[in-house]
Amino acid sequence: MLIALGLVAQPQWSVPIQITSGNTNDIHPAFMTRYAFSNPQEEWLAFSRNGLNVCVIRTAASGEQWDSIVVSITTDAGDHDYPSLAGIYNPAKAMLLWQGRAGSNLKILYSVRQNDQWSAPQSVNPDRVDERYPCVAVYDTTFGAVWERGGRIAYAEYRNGSWSSTTFTTLAGDSLNSLPQLTYLSSSPNTPVVVWTSRRPSDSTSVLKFSYRRGGVWIPAETLYTNGDNRRPRFSNSIGAFATLNWESKMDTRWQIYGTLTYWDAWSNRLVWYPSSPLFPHAIDQASGSFNSFSIITDSPLDNLRAFYYLAGAWESWFAGDDSITLSSYGGQYVRNIVAAPSSSDRGPVMSTGVFPGSGDMLIWTVWQNNSTGQWKLYGTKARHQIAEVEEDVPPPFSFELAQNYPNPFNPTTTIKFDIPGSGFVTLRVFDLLGREVATLVNEEMRPGRYARVFSAKGGYASGGDGSGLASGVYVYRLQGADFVSVRKMLVVK
Repeated sequence: MLIALGLVAQPQWSVPIQITSGNTNDIHPAFMTRYAFSNPQEEWLAFSRNGLNVCVIRTAASGEQWDSIVVSITTDAGDHDYPSLAGIYNPAKAMLLWQGRAGSNLKILYSVRQNDQWSAPQSVNPDRVDERYPCVAVYDTTFGAVWERGGRIAYAEYRNGSWSSTTFTTLAGDSLNSLPQLTYLSSSPNTPVVVWTSRRPSDSTSVLKFSYRRGGVWIPAETLYTNGDNRRPRFSNSIGAFATLNWESKMDTRWQIYGTLTYWDAWSNRLVWYPSSPLFPHAIDQASGSFNSFSIITDSPLDNLRAFYYLAGAWESWFAGDDSITLSSYGGQYVRNIVAAPSSSDRGPVMSTGVFPGSGDMLIWTVWQNNSTGQWKLYGTKARHQIAEVEEDVPPPFSFELAQNYPNPFNPTTTIKFDIPGSGFVTLRVFDLLGREVATLVNEEMRPGRYARVFSAKGGYASGGDGSGLASGVYVYRLQGADFVSVRKMLVVK
């Protein structure tokens, strides 16, 4: 099996290197996800050694290579496996969760890294059993975790040194659920969103379900995707109020990676999902997709050197002829290149959220397990991405806002900025003091975001606005949405 990789712009993935060594089997790698980081200089990676102990390793040399020191968090060979790792930068703290066996019972265990030390492993719920497949995420200074307990999806938060009481996203008696994933969206307040696999009672196939919490209450679970057989959902790193999700779906005889985007809609006060579709429809027999969202500059023929959010991804593929490096924006795809591991025995790729080595670029790693030597070892490849510092990087706003135009007074042009918190139809029009419309700057469906339009008082096109030779005087501009109207005045001086 090959590892296919997706990236954007000119950088290429490096030649794969072996990261771990020794007489061990190293499996199930998991990169640290982050919140509120400031120029991180290192990546952290957790994995299971021989399926018995959980270990961590980090990069050195500003993220360019991997440290030779592997830290074993557990040493009792207690079937410790399936690690999940999240971190906060400022203060520097990390949370590692995994499933481990205490006697004959599987429990969710954790270790906290603070002051450059990992704490001794502890159980999230010492009196609970039959727990597995944890996923940890972070917002602000709080860690949240989901896991499976007896076929139900459990959730708890870690703050001020202890775990909260466990709540459930699924109802009592619903025991066909597994493999939960957690992310947080920057709404007001932060919204935990959980997606998991739910097995159909009639056969062995599965659907995807989701729930989110508002006002301290989990909404009843809803079905996200029902077509075909679905498994292994995985969130990318969230960007503000947005997050992307990918999973494996078998529609007929082949597996493909599907994806969708979710965000919190402030207008309707609910979670919204975009229509799902195959991320890479040209390739077949794909599995174990891992994607992250980046704001980067691309020189692809699709976008003509401009900044945009893209998904960089890695996935398994069984058919070498279709293996390719592909980037996927929210509006299209761009085939770029291919990277394969030293042999065809590759599994479980994961992609990092990136570090900043000091050159102004972002350095991203993809790591997977490979058994070409007869034992499973971790291999990796890296790529540099040029980062775009543009206003689109700012998380979407929480409320409508119409700013005062600048400059004001003006001649001949001025800029009007405004914020849109949710998807909907929006108009931005200019009127004279008699109420006559003199220009329409916006008249369309818009997504959440921060926008700017240039208005010209002398005629000619300027970002959609044309005042057609307006006389000096006071004019009014009005921003209107489904349940919002804001009006301001501006002055033309000639």
